[in-house]
Amino acid sequence: MPDFYKYPEFLYQKYPAKAVILAIIVSMAVLVYPISRAKGPYDRIPWYDYIIAAAFFLAPLYIVYLYVRFKNVEVAFAGEIQWYHLAIVIAILLAVAEATRRALGKILPIIMLTFVAYAFYFAWENPPLGKEGIQVFGRLVKSIISQNQGILGTAFEVMVVYVFMFLFFSSFLDKLGVGKYITDLMTGLFGKRPGGPAKVSVVSSALMGTISGSSVANVLTTGTFTIPAMKRAGFPPEVSGAIEPVASTGGQLMPPIMGAAAFIMAEFIGVPYSTIIIAAALPAILYFYSIYVFVDKETRRRGLKGLEEVPPLAPLLRKLYYLLPIPLILIALLRLPPQHAAMAGVFATVLVAIIDARGLSRAAKAGIIL
Repeated sequence: MPDFYKYPEFLYQKYPAKAVILAIIVSMAVLVYPISRAKGPYDRIPWYDYIIAAAFFLAPLYIVYLYVRFKNVEVAFAGEIQWYHLAIVIAILLAVAEATRRALGKILPIIMLTFVAYAFYFAWENPPLGKEGIQVFGRLVKSIISQNQGILGTAFEVMVVYVFMFLFFSSFLDKLGVGKYITDLMTGLFGKRPGGPAKVSVVSSALMGTISGSSVANVLTTGTFTIPAMKRAGFPPEVSGAIEPVASTGGQLMPPIMGAAAFIMAEFIGVPYSTIIIAAALPAILYFYSIYVFVDKETRRRGLKGLEEVPPLAPLLRKLYYLLPIPLILIALLRLPPQHAAMAGVFATVLVAIIDARGLSRAAKAGIIL
């Protein structure tokens, strides 16, 4: 058994560990996404991307070096700011901007760099800070790499510690077909009612919100079925296109798994995530109830009917164990740290796959169960 105590101490410390994770993220983004979207996916990674990825990987590791040397990064910048400190910070900013541009497009990095450039310009031109060469940037450099407010601050920590784990959990659910099962089940229950597809959209989005915490994921999971079905049922295209995103927006409001803002809120105000869950439960239920009431009244006003054909309900009810991860992760979130609860949800999802033969087959194809 290896002697873990012999490994570098920084691997056990939160702040340098986040710097290592940032280095991995920005370098992997360069290798996964092409330098230009017009070129499409790479058949083979070009040589210059390896060089860029290596540079992007090394830049955040300077923070690890400072931590190993001073035990506190902010102590390293307590004195005079050197030119190479500024150069490293700018390199980290450019690495984050380029990784974001490749993955998400150019708008977000342009906004980020514009605000950073404005801050540097203000620091240079503002008399109280003086015009003493590189030292005018000292405060900016410190804030950018601050342990609580900078790039590796609370938001990044929440993403790494909490959000990633729940994305991992959601990907298991998606691969095992839980999202499709929820849509089919709600269609079987509500599809034949007046305005059935719209009601399926609302109820499915509420149920999907409990396990996804994402508005976009809700739209992609339920909207691909409900929007065309609403149009076939007689809803105008603009109404069909409005009901689904409004309902799916509640996905990040419905406990137990909410959007990243809920985790950040828990970190900032210093309360357990379970407290956020309890506080959000009633408003989320009222949100979906109000949408359901609106859909029902709109359906009656237009005299619309439900779907003529819906999935058979009996086979779906025999597979209610597909919903097992929802109560399990709720109980886990009330009793365990969020990241541990997410892993409990993963195990519950694998259990669903083992129970269901088709789920087991899908899991094997997805490479989850070998």
